[in-house]
This record gives sequence, C-alpha cells and structure tokens, in this order.
Amino acid sequence: MLIYVAATKKPSLEIRPWQNYVQAVELRLDKYDFAEVEIKKIFCLKIMTLKNEIFDHPLLQWADYIDVDWQKAFLLSSLKKKYPKAQFICSYHDYEKTPQNLEQIYKRMPPGFSHYKLAFYANNATDALKILLLQQKYPQNLTAISMGEDGSFARIISKILSPNFCYTTAAKYVRLGQVSIEDLACIYSYHNLNCNTLVFAVGSSRVDLQACKLEYSIVSPK
Repeated sequence: MLIYVAATKKPSLEIRPWQNYVQAVELRLDKYDFAEVEIKKIFCLKIMTLKNEIFDHPLLQWADYIDVDWQKAFLLSSLKKKYPKAQFICSYHDYEKTPQNLEQIYKRMPPGFSHYKLAFYANNATDALKILLLQQKYPQNLTAISMGEDGSFARIISKILSPNFCYTTAAKYVRLGQVSIEDLACIYSYHNLNCNTLVFAVGSSRVDLQACKLEYSIVSPK
C-alpha cells in the first residue's frame, strides 16, 4: 500500500496529481489542524496518527486506520470500542540505530493490532538489509522501515518482498530516507514492482545517486 504523508492542511490537493498511485493518506493530527470538510474530500483510505497524544480527536471517526505508538498500546481495547470501524497499527521507532535483536522486538509487540510498523535508523546498507530480512520473514502483518539515506533503497525493494506499507510524500518534504512519490512513480515504477521483479546491486566505494536514477529509468519497465 502506497501511503502519502500529508505535509500541509490541504492533503486532497497534495495527492490530486497522484490519485492513480496513492492508496492511503497519513494524517498527522498532532501536527496539522485539518478541517473536517477537507478530510471528506480524500478519495482513498485515511490513516490517522496522534503519536503520544490522547486519542479523543473528533476527526478519528473518519479513520480507516489509527496509528498507535507501542507505548500507548494499553489503550487498544478502549479505542476499538470507541472506533469500531477502524483498524489499528502499532508503531515502534528507533531514530538512532538498527538494533541486533530485530526479531525479538517484533515478537514483543503487544497483540491485537491489525498491522505492525517497525522503523529503525539504518546507519549503513547492512542495517537496511537486516530490516529487509525481517520484512521478508514476517510479510503478513509487518511493515519494517529503514530510516536514513543509507536505507532508502530498502523502502523500494520491500515491495518486492511483500505488499506492505510504503510511506512517501512530495519531494520538498522528503526526510528520514523517504523516497518522493514522484521518484517512486516516474523513476522506479513502484506500482509495477512485484515478487518477479529482478534486483541488481552495484558495488562501489561511492555511488552517484543521480547516475543510478538515470540508469534505472533506462532499464526499468514502465
């Protein structure tokens, strides 16, 4: 599922050029004061995130998914009663490193959620590969995300391993290793990637990312 992370108070306008690609929009209710009329304009699934805030926001009634930080997982039972139409995502983030015990972290996540999102900072490509292996082992209800520039390639390759969540946004808002929706759609043909897609690795002490993009755009099937 390709998820556009809204970066303004007008997400319906942000995603309009990409309506053929986006399956969901993440709305950070703790960052932006969205108008209800704007929420109703969104044509796709709505993922609403409040981080560590109290989950009594009036717009949550429109959520298809509600993202809950793992430290607030004890609220799940009451949230399910309050928002019975929503599915729930349990999120875990490590903004500094990729721990050695990735599988143990996943197995310790609280039960009862529809989906689990584990995001780790990849300090090198090896970290990103470890995160990809975790994704490959648990493809059904896990999205394992590599944050940081060294992990950005893993966000693309992960779709080949399983149909998980991929978070993207407009180029000028990209951060933490996200790949812009323009690059995903126009360069990497993200919508066409599947388990039969071939992946080639380039070994080098330093790789020119712009050159790699150009080469990929030539050989990637549209």
